[in-house]
Amino acid sequence: MSLRLIALALFLMPATALAQQPPRAKLVCPDGMVLTGKLLQPKKSQRCCWPGQDYSAAHDQCVGVPECPENTELKGGTCQRRVIDPAKAADIRKFLVLTGSVRAGMQSLDQMLQSYQSIMPQVPPEFWRAYRDGFDESALIDIMVPVYDKHLSHDDLKALLVFYESEPGQRYLRALPDIQRDARATGQRFGQALAQRLEQKLRDAGYMSESDGKASLE
Repeated sequence: MSLRLIALALFLMPATALAQQPPRAKLVCPDGMVLTGKLLQPKKSQRCCWPGQDYSAAHDQCVGVPECPENTELKGGTCQRRVIDPAKAADIRKFLVLTGSVRAGMQSLDQMLQSYQSIMPQVPPEFWRAYRDGFDESALIDIMVPVYDKHLSHDDLKALLVFYESEPGQRYLRALPDIQRDARATGQRFGQALAQRLEQKLRDAGYMSESDGKASLE
């Protein structure tokens, strides 16, 4: 190989090596945070910040007032994960089971699966059973605990548990499905009566014809 070819190869080697380097792995932010800053060199040009903030390469930190997402709270100028008192979390779980919230959630899951089954008859029943059996009810409770922690104090939960564990509370829970069913039917009848009354007033005022009213009721 001539000296000219050797020199050319040495000159091209850094660029070739650089081109063969694998692309830099994409930065994955923790849950609730977002990637901000410009995608430039050096690597510090991007960082994970809270919503409402932007990354300042000059200060090497997130700047701005953060908009703290669910399950976090603003402390010391940043968002911190909300820590739930273990005793309160235990009472929330107890409350969810006692009041049938978990059962209602599982019923919603069953209804969803039935809907999918009706529109996808080609899927064998074993698939749906396996999916249903693999669903962990505790996962539903886990995602609901922070919601109740946010809106109810521990004293509130204790008082609610006292009521729902009492005989009147248990009677209410047993009657609740029937109450909800009858309330839906009553509400539908009430809504239909309101609609008919409104349409009659619109016809009396000349804003609606008889044919318009019939079309709206069909």
